[in-house]
Amino acid sequence: MIAFKVAPPTHQWLSRWSHRTFTAVFIVVAVWLLADAASGYVRANTILRDHGVVVVPVTPATHGGQDDAHFFAYRFTVHGTCYRGGFAIDADHAAPYLDPAATVQIAYANADPGRFERLERLREQGEPGTVLTRLGVEVPAAAVLMYLLHIVLTRLFVGRLPGEG
Repeated sequence: MIAFKVAPPTHQWLSRWSHRTFTAVFIVVAVWLLADAASGYVRANTILRDHGVVVVPVTPATHGGQDDAHFFAYRFTVHGTCYRGGFAIDADHAAPYLDPAATVQIAYANADPGRFERLERLREQGEPGTVLTRLGVEVPAAAVLMYLLHIVLTRLFVGRLPGEG
């Protein structure tokens, strides 16, 4: 591993800079995670408040992107308008959708059928306990990651020269 040795005053300055930078990055990431969870919760509950449900067949979509993901597409019609959607799911959970007769329940907002999602996903996103559990894992994980990056930078990548400090 490449490691640089710097004088104690420089190391102290770098350590302060690293701490402040990674703290700021953590705050940005935590706010983004909170906003994403809150918007998903509000969106799910808005659709679920007054929704219709259709059961539609699922077809495997063109594979691309992530190696461990399967992509599926579906389409449905509400009031004569056709809507298309799709989702990606990891290989471990894709088995039920690989069956040629596989179907999925789609919930759509009655006021605006263009707002739709898989019913199971909306129920998951609309549960306060699920959202809080998700945040209870993601936010501390982000904090630990930022701390580890700070340690790697200030202790492993840039070390302190032996001497006065």
